[in-house]
Amino acid sequence: MIEDTLISEKDAAAKLGKHQKTLYRWRLAGVAPKHIKLPSGSILYRPHDLERYLEDNTPASLFWG
Repeated sequence: MIEDTLISEKDAAAKLGKHQKTLYRWRLAGVAPKHIKLPSGSILYRPHDLERYLEDNTPASLFWG
């Protein structure tokens, strides 16, 4: 089943443990999670895209056991 729920920038920032301004700076730098910008200027995120972003940007542990 495809997750089609969209969450606000505020909720996305909370899920990532970051401030909304951090997400804004990441978007300017081109390193933000995949997002949708509405004509009104609102930024929305799919939970699946945030989870993938975390997986792709979490360094591997230095410990094997």
